[in-house]
Amino acid sequence: SQVSTILMLLIAVGIAFIQDSVANAWLTLSMMTAGYGIIMVLRWFWWRINAWSELVALVVAAGGSILMNTTSLKEMDYAYRFLIVFGTSLPASIIATMVTRPTSEEHLARFCRKVKPFPHLWGPIARAYPDIEWNPHFRRVAVQWILGTIALFSLCFGIGHCMFLRFFHGGALLLGSGAITLFLFSRQMSARH
Repeated sequence: SQVSTILMLLIAVGIAFIQDSVANAWLTLSMMTAGYGIIMVLRWFWWRINAWSELVALVVAAGGSILMNTTSLKEMDYAYRFLIVFGTSLPASIIATMVTRPTSEEHLARFCRKVKPFPHLWGPIARAYPDIEWNPHFRRVAVQWILGTIALFSLCFGIGHCMFLRFFHGGALLLGSGAITLFLFSRQMSARH
């Protein structure tokens, strides 16, 4: 991990020298993790995701991002470049998942006992370890996640509108964010009791 940290630092310094603005640096960073984010989320839902899935997603996305930002392809619109990197990184990592050995069942069972994921895509582990307590509330958690995302974006955009002196829109977004947050907090507290 220490060697990886030093390598990431050197890569970051190299990328910083070729960027001409902070906005471009953020766009490059988002492109470099294009397929990786989904794999990180899938790890919580699908037993088959392993370390190779993550590594391939990172390497293909980073390589694709460097290619898209240092060749004549950089003239292409950012959205298309992002989609190309995403469209190569995600399938590459899924292929790596399927051709490499899965994580050991014992390790996955320990993970499931700690995390209590949703059982839908954990079939082999759920069958082999019937004593694991699974989370049965997928729909409720999905709705809470959607509402939480709306609250977070409303908060961010509400602050942004207020900073640009658009207080009506900003205030409405902030009030909406606060209302959703209070609703989610009250549901969470009632679920605990």
